[in-house]
Amino acid sequence: MTAQDGVPTAKLSWDEARSLLQDRVEALPAVHVPLAQAAGLLTAEDVVAEEDVPFGARAAVDGWAVNGSPPWVIAEPGERLAGRQSSRVEKGRPLPPGGKGVLALGDARVTLDAEGLAVVDRAPGARPGAPRNGENIVPSGQGLPAGAPLVARGSTLDPLRLAVLAGAGLDTVAAIPKPRVQVVQSGHLVTQGRPGWGEDRDTLGPVLGLLLDAWGVAVENTVRISGTAAEWRAALEEDADGAAAPVDVVVTVGGTGAGEQDHLREALEALGIEYVVDGVSCEPLQTVVAGVLPDGRHVLGLPGTPGEALTALALLGEPLFASLGRREAQAFRPVPSGRALDAELRPARLVPGHTVFGMASPCGPGHGLAEWAGAELLLVVPPHGVRMGEELMALPLPWKHDERSATGAPKPTKPGASPSSRAEAAAPDGKRAPKAARNSGPIDWAAQDWDSLRTPTGPEGSGPGGS
Repeated sequence: MTAQDGVPTAKLSWDEARSLLQDRVEALPAVHVPLAQAAGLLTAEDVVAEEDVPFGARAAVDGWAVNGSPPWVIAEPGERLAGRQSSRVEKGRPLPPGGKGVLALGDARVTLDAEGLAVVDRAPGARPGAPRNGENIVPSGQGLPAGAPLVARGSTLDPLRLAVLAGAGLDTVAAIPKPRVQVVQSGHLVTQGRPGWGEDRDTLGPVLGLLLDAWGVAVENTVRISGTAAEWRAALEEDADGAAAPVDVVVTVGGTGAGEQDHLREALEALGIEYVVDGVSCEPLQTVVAGVLPDGRHVLGLPGTPGEALTALALLGEPLFASLGRREAQAFRPVPSGRALDAELRPARLVPGHTVFGMASPCGPGHGLAEWAGAELLLVVPPHGVRMGEELMALPLPWKHDERSATGAPKPTKPGASPSSRAEAAAPDGKRAPKAARNSGPIDWAAQDWDSLRTPTGPEGSGPGGS
């Protein structure tokens, strides 16, 4: 799938690449995980109670477990109660053997009988005949009988569900593990400190693990290389040779192009990769790579530019990780465009975007981190462009921002400010902007700061453009 000049050919559209990758990935096998380590995982099967909850009869109130008629001689703790014997119990604690009912503390009094032995009797004002047989007792299995369904297959194990499982007698649960990921980041001119002449600061590396965590994966280790062919080969072979913990996916950053310093494909082909995606016919993913190595590890090769790497993660990484973890991948959905986007003589564009009142607009003109900082959607802009209100395909991202991107329009000076006052505020030196500048072009409704214009007491979604 590579042209003779060395430039990868992009034969798949963005939706074909995403669908093909999702279809080629098999889910990870289920494992039994201790409850303390299962938070956030999906159950691999229906989970049922292994024993009655509560297990054994329990006292429903603080009081005295009794057998027979009063007065009741106080038995030794833990002994089986015979007729006319009693034993102190606390609410929620197991009932002693032989206990027929529980006399609440407020209905009981302790006295001495004729022989000087301590006995329990009903207090003045207690209901005659208290306690009845079975009164103030929680029977075994009243909460959940053994075999009762607890959590359905495919459910996310949150702390409360784990507490239910623990209370039902489980120590482990069959779950789908998080995909384990190794990150290999290249760049001979990328530095983690202050960059020198000709160098770039590493802005993606320090947060890549956090971004991957948002897609439900576990980053096992990170390898940084300058990007030579030998380094790529060694980094990709490291896991196969057992020098590192086994992983399910290798995510690489950089080296996907056809330049003199791009050796990722050379190393992957030497290891026998089977390409699933080798370039996508949309910007900026013409050089993205996805495939499977002979040992079963998946490889996702991201471009080296941070914004382009995030685009590749959203388009291809999300369905890859979702399929491995038996999760439903997010689906692209149509969203009306909040502004007109011009036609361009190039393939479809994937750009970060945000929405206001259900209308979507790009966060900025490019794929820089400033645009991504305010993104909540990945938008597909077709080559022919779109009119305002025409539908764009949009993919929700695993994070959401309430604040505007740094590249957005200026905020009004106060709630309810008129368009003219906003134009004045945006003009340099506080001077009123020329009328032609204020009124030229259609209004970008999705670029307005609607939060400051909403009526505090109004319904959700009320305000300009609302229903």
